[in-house]
Amino acid sequence: AAPALVHSIIMDQKQPDKQKSSSCPNCNSSEHVVSIVYGKPNHQLMEKAKSGAVKLGGCCVSPNCPTKHCEACKFDFRP
Repeated sequence: AAPALVHSIIMDQKQPDKQKSSSCPNCNSSEHVVSIVYGKPNHQLMEKAKSGAVKLGGCCVSPNCPTKHCEACKFDFRP
């Protein structure tokens, strides 16, 4: 059988050091903001999502999709 193709797109890859510096516009938390990952997740990505390190955004992505998620207030946003 052919290996499964896994497509993961992490928005804001151009500035990985700044990913955790985003503050939530809803509650102002910066400690609980994680990236939203779009595409079909592999096992490792599923584990990261279960631990709260990322949020899975689904398979459909558009230019207006949120790129960040606040775990404190559950708000999705674009910085």
